[in-house]
Amino acid sequence: MITISNDHIYHQFMQSCSNAQSSIQLVSPYLKENIFREIGQVKSKKTSIELVTSMTVHNAIAGATDLQAIKYCLKMNGITYNRTNLHAKMYLFDQKFGIVTSANLTNGGLHHNYEASVLFDEPNLIRQLDQVITTLKADELTGLVTIENLEQTDLLANKIKAKYNAAKAKQKTLGTDLLRQLTGWNALVFQIINEKITKDEFTLQEVYNYKSSLKQIYPDNHNVEAKIRQTLQNLRDIGLIEFVSKGKYKKGY
Repeated sequence: MITISNDHIYHQFMQSCSNAQSSIQLVSPYLKENIFREIGQVKSKKTSIELVTSMTVHNAIAGATDLQAIKYCLKMNGITYNRTNLHAKMYLFDQKFGIVTSANLTNGGLHHNYEASVLFDEPNLIRQLDQVITTLKADELTGLVTIENLEQTDLLANKIKAKYNAAKAKQKTLGTDLLRQLTGWNALVFQIINEKITKDEFTLQEVYNYKSSLKQIYPDNHNVEAKIRQTLQNLRDIGLIEFVSKGKYKKGY
């Protein structure tokens, strides 16, 4: 069976969550908490759940994503991945039924917006979709979400949200306020990105250009470049930057 539909997929999606006996794999950049609570109500406790989403401070401030939805997924013992440049929406149930769609796991996506979806159980397409999701999870640009990452992103977003409307906030001012919430290497590298690099997209080499100043602060660190790479991964994992491709990044605020 292969069906193309422009109907709202909420009921089909929830029924598929309910029917799943072994695994649910969800790929959606934007999320709402109530959708995940409803998934938790209908899915079997023995059914595993995995989520790939886009967890950035900007998405949280703008209200595009509920960080509580990610927290609820983790509460269901779900393994959650962060791919900050994610735009795909793909759902796979028991490796038997798949949905590739324009619909996010939001109220708009499942209930209200005009969306289009391909629904299928054809084995070859199921294998292809499973491979796409597996490759996405294993990609170096995809990180694993921990409760510590989530809480730090939530803390940053809540502190800034109280003062700014994301649609109107000036990026550098927002970056300065975010910087005040960071410490150690995270603060130093983020300061370089925010104050020294004016472009939205930047390269690893551009950050390396400031390694001498970092060496002055940490003279006992004899591998500053490796520490910079580690810190950039930390900043990605809490949603402050995005990995675009190998050695290339984008500000996520």
